[in-house]
Amino acid sequence: MVAPGASSVSRRTHSGNGSDAHADLSDRGMRGAGGVPHLTDWMSMFFCLLIFPMLVKIIHAMKKDSKNTLTKRATQLDFVILAVYALGGDQRSIDTEDIAVRCHKLAPGMFSWRKYPELPNLEIVRVVLSNAKKDQYGTLLSGSGREGWRLSANGLSWMASRGKELKKTGVHWNNEKRIAGSVDSQRKQREKKRLLSTPAWESWDKGEPVTVRDARNLFRIDEYSTGKMLEIKVVRLQSLFTNDADISRFLINAGSLVLETGED
Repeated sequence: MVAPGASSVSRRTHSGNGSDAHADLSDRGMRGAGGVPHLTDWMSMFFCLLIFPMLVKIIHAMKKDSKNTLTKRATQLDFVILAVYALGGDQRSIDTEDIAVRCHKLAPGMFSWRKYPELPNLEIVRVVLSNAKKDQYGTLLSGSGREGWRLSANGLSWMASRGKELKKTGVHWNNEKRIAGSVDSQRKQREKKRLLSTPAWESWDKGEPVTVRDARNLFRIDEYSTGKMLEIKVVRLQSLFTNDADISRFLINAGSLVLETGED
């Protein structure tokens, strides 16, 4: 309504810039713009509604990808070490051809011929095996193409760390060893009984330092065991107890004493 004697003024004018309503909104920290919501406010709301679902999808994809990062980044070296271990390379020497076949089963795309992808490429495996012996790659293996390949002490430690990480992310291998009632299983029981009665274990169990002499006797290392044979004997016993935390720590400590002192 318009008061008598007053000019006709629209509702919009009463709520526009400079109006009492506008001043009231300004006092309360709000904007008044002719009673019409700002275009930028609508655009902001639209942008948020549009972008939020996209951000959710991106975050979900990043989380999913992070779980598979190790698997995607698994290298030829990783699979070669896994193959040697799966074939029993912690206990005996493994032939290059056997390793090549197992590598091809674990990761065929990495170890196959370009023209014949269904066949393992022996040359690729040979190169990786040779590299695995070098210091720059961690000295994870010992051996040669003629005598076969086996895990070194570093290789066994690698299996306890990197190997477990790969397994958690989806890389699996069939371990043909340590089946109940197998030769390895029976040997493990005999060795456990023997090592728990050694002076080295008695010292360890009491919290006392293990001597080099007791450590060498633990691994049955005599004056004729030199060079490569030292590591072979250490790894052979250590590998039997990788799933026994207490004994594994004990053997790692004793093994380090033997390998650090060498032939002394």
